[in-house]
Amino acid sequence: MVGPSESLHRTRRQTAGCGYSRKTLVVNDPVKRRASLSVVSMERRNERSIRKGKSPPPQRVESHMDVRWPLACAFFIAAALCVHPEAASWNVTSRLATVESLVDRGTFAIEGSEFKTGDQYAYAGHFYSDKPIVLTIVGAAVVEVLRAVHVDIVSNRQLFLAVLTITTVSLPFGIAIAALAELLRALGSGNREAAAIAIVAGSATLAFPYATVLINHVPAAACLLIGLVVIVRSPKRQALVMFGGGLFALGIGIDSSYALFLVVAPLVIGRASLRRYISFAMGALYCSRAACCVQSRALGEYSTARHEFECVRLSRLSVRTRLHPRVDRSTIAS
Repeated sequence: MVGPSESLHRTRRQTAGCGYSRKTLVVNDPVKRRASLSVVSMERRNERSIRKGKSPPPQRVESHMDVRWPLACAFFIAAALCVHPEAASWNVTSRLATVESLVDRGTFAIEGSEFKTGDQYAYAGHFYSDKPIVLTIVGAAVVEVLRAVHVDIVSNRQLFLAVLTITTVSLPFGIAIAALAELLRALGSGNREAAAIAIVAGSATLAFPYATVLINHVPAAACLLIGLVVIVRSPKRQALVMFGGGLFALGIGIDSSYALFLVVAPLVIGRASLRRYISFAMGALYCSRAACCVQSRALGEYSTARHEFECVRLSRLSVRTRLHPRVDRSTIAS
């Protein structure tokens, strides 16, 4: 069935004594035009071979199987099976301490947590994790949902870490691989090429090791990839373009280092109207504003200079805190 953005013109031409017919597909969609031109060029090569008395070369049959969900399930299961059972770094224990404090004591302050970490800063007499809180809030929501069905995982440290890693990191990892394959298909690649590149990206890069520990790189990448897919697949729907911009801002809120990938968005949007760029920027600004409101509500208004000073001061005492976990943290804040 031909969509509204396509016009199909078919011309049949009988070649000398062979009854060969040619079909020319004219597509207005620039994403699909490349595939149609390849079909036309292949038919022309076959026609020349028939004229010379040769048999046409075997045609490549493109697979139409949807590879997105098989890839997502395979990589999610693989990452979930390889989740690290222990918190091996302060990066992980800092998030665990915040989630535990949030669900047990209703505060983001981590001085009362059993998870000791050096990735913290002092503010207004309390200690807080220096990690972005977006992923922490998602993890706390997972714990609260499990408690609603009478499943308490906080008491078991290994189960606590495994469930948070699987739900907030491994699951977005599988979705990110599926989004990468869909993005490649939207940009003109075939199913086989898109699946091959997605498999290499998921298994031969650092993405897979990062998908087995409780850190923020993989969820942020998943938000950016899904945002790109939404923008490419719905170029004329301003609401979806705005939603894609919001996903970009959400990914940057999870991992601020991904702000460098904002240069990719204009390349994907391409030559579009000013209205489309405004929609993308509005979605990003709305999501950024929401993240800032949540951050200020959770931790209060504090200056960046004081935050950096406290982080540097605590980093000098981090070795002492690690070697002597019984050190009174109130002496550090004073």
